[in-house]
Amino acid sequence: NRKRHLSPRKGWMKKPRTADEFAPITVAKASTLADNEAIGRIIRRRQEDGDQPCSSNESALGGITNVMRGGNAQQNRSPSKRNEALASMFDELANLQKECPLTNMDKWRGYTYNLVAGRLRHLDFEVTPDKDILGAVRGIRGFGNSTMKKVKEFFTTGTCEKLNLLRTDPTRVAVRELTKIWGVGPVKASELAGIGYRNIADVRRGLASGDINLSDNACVGVDCYEDFLEKMDRSEVKMIGDIVAAAIYKHYPEAEVSTMGSYRRGKAQCGDADVLIVHPGFVTSTPNGSLARILRSLEKDGHIANHLTPVKGAEDLVEGDSQVSSFQDSEKDFCSERRTVDDTYRAAPATSRMHT
Repeated sequence: NRKRHLSPRKGWMKKPRTADEFAPITVAKASTLADNEAIGRIIRRRQEDGDQPCSSNESALGGITNVMRGGNAQQNRSPSKRNEALASMFDELANLQKECPLTNMDKWRGYTYNLVAGRLRHLDFEVTPDKDILGAVRGIRGFGNSTMKKVKEFFTTGTCEKLNLLRTDPTRVAVRELTKIWGVGPVKASELAGIGYRNIADVRRGLASGDINLSDNACVGVDCYEDFLEKMDRSEVKMIGDIVAAAIYKHYPEAEVSTMGSYRRGKAQCGDADVLIVHPGFVTSTPNGSLARILRSLEKDGHIANHLTPVKGAEDLVEGDSQVSSFQDSEKDFCSERRTVDDTYRAAPATSRMHT
């Protein structure tokens, strides 16, 4: 520290240390913590103040933190989520800021709103319009003037001006709508919204007239827009899983194939089909070209409509191989296919809805 003219002693970091120079390390079981002198004093003080005696060390220790704040151990034992309505408003603010970030600060504001919502839920008191309560909340880190203004608006109107603005702002509404297109992120959506595009119909007209250009993936997202938004029932996910499993077993009979994701979690409807492939012969590595081989087999049988991402090893495949051949020649450049405004965009049949 130059200001105080202090510097560390030379060689102090290299000096060997002996065991007696360190504080002893001890391990204490939770059941013995109540015998600790300091903790015992806290428990006895609480009992002297007339609180209910604890039936076990565990219940006694459960209320120590709250007792040190002047609370009751019974309230701390099974805390309920307080201030849920107010916290939900800040959650929605956070989600709207993150879904359509128009400036570099939007994501940071969303993160801040999430923190505020979490702290509201973990308060040990209910937030009300009372001045004393609001004063206590104002002293919590993260609850500045802007946040407190929103809290006061909530108690007056049930919402806040900022939330209404985020919900109805035309540009933000357009960005949220355009980011539903697979392959179009917030940056590209903001760019499209800035030149007047508001929804999928506008984008399709722009592609058809050649006024805008999108990446190959985004063009697939435009072409399959309705298909990607549509949820599948469990029977369709199972059918897709069985089709993929059959293609895998052709090349790797010893593989184990499982349908995972929301299907395994028991959801009634799923957005996609997640397939996990494991093989006893490949624990730490994957055979070269294995995924491309499986995809080629599915493609030949007419089960793949589009390739959304490049597949590692596909460039090394040899045409005419008995097991695998290049499938890149089947990929379509949807951006070059200009469609008229009257074209109808339909979801692909169930058996060909897989997008890799």
